[in-house]
Amino acid sequence: MASRCRFGRLILLHAGVVACSFDTSVVSASAGVSIGEVGTAPTDTGDPETGSVESSVTESDPATGDVSSGESSSDCADGGTCAATAPGGWVGPFAVNTASPPNGSQQCPQGWTEHGSGFVDLVAQPATCDCNCVPSAATCTVDATYYSDSACTMPNEVGSSSGGCDNLATQTNHDYVQVSGESAGVGCSPAEQYVVPPTAWNEASVMCSPPQMPVCDQGVCLPVAPPGFEDRWCVMADGEQQCPAGPYSAQRLRYRSLTDTRDCTPCGCSVLGTPTCPGPFREYTLFCSVQLDELPIDGACHPSLAGAINGWSVRYDGPGAAFACANNAPTPVGEAVATDPITICCTE
Repeated sequence: MASRCRFGRLILLHAGVVACSFDTSVVSASAGVSIGEVGTAPTDTGDPETGSVESSVTESDPATGDVSSGESSSDCADGGTCAATAPGGWVGPFAVNTASPPNGSQQCPQGWTEHGSGFVDLVAQPATCDCNCVPSAATCTVDATYYSDSACTMPNEVGSSSGGCDNLATQTNHDYVQVSGESAGVGCSPAEQYVVPPTAWNEASVMCSPPQMPVCDQGVCLPVAPPGFEDRWCVMADGEQQCPAGPYSAQRLRYRSLTDTRDCTPCGCSVLGTPTCPGPFREYTLFCSVQLDELPIDGACHPSLAGAINGWSVRYDGPGAAFACANNAPTPVGEAVATDPITICCTE
């Protein structure tokens, strides 16, 4: 009948008699039993004639799929750790390099497999919204109507100028004048002054798996975490998940992307008040040779020095229409939201 040693080696004492010798190589540094390679369970075969017993194991190479036989070992080389494989639907195990703020040194060691990056603590300030309304290049046309009476009820000559010289003539009494301006092309154009600050993450995690993970009794052998990486191993799954049962129980949530809808309400402009033609409006001798006087552009009835001569001229010497613009004070809208979550669960 075959015999089996749980944590030792079989020693042949004499035909048909075996004994167990305790093998300290299978005990971890913490005096617990370490986890060995996973393969076909070790079996004892006894030779019925000699009573000898041999122990063998078949192992599967995860890189090639080849199956080899050899001595079962619960130790992982170079101080590595025997860890559980990733449960169904989870990716890993892998090591995590976390930095706050993120930096360019967060890279997987050469030969390691990167599983992407996850981010947390999104910083996205609201947009700054301002609107500068620019007045259009409006023009002014000024009309001068001459009258023979001081109440300006009996007109007898009309002149007009948008900046040019307008010659006038009449033999009728024209001692009084009424000047009024009319603007054209008045409008306000919005000049949006919107600033949407850039987004940033306060913390980033890069996930990296070692190039080779030999099997061991309860999973796979994982090396010592590289410098800059956390001293624990993790698995991950898409979305917001509960951690699976087992050693990967410390949960953290990370995001792969973001949606940014920050903006400002439209910038709207309107003309503020009534446009005016600021003047001056002047009377001259013919062909605008010698200035006679300067008239207010107010629509009221005023005496005119041109009333003493039969031929004279007028000209508007002012700028375009004067007016102000008002804006509707645009406001910030929208927000930046972290999207595409992943759940990372690690050993304690």
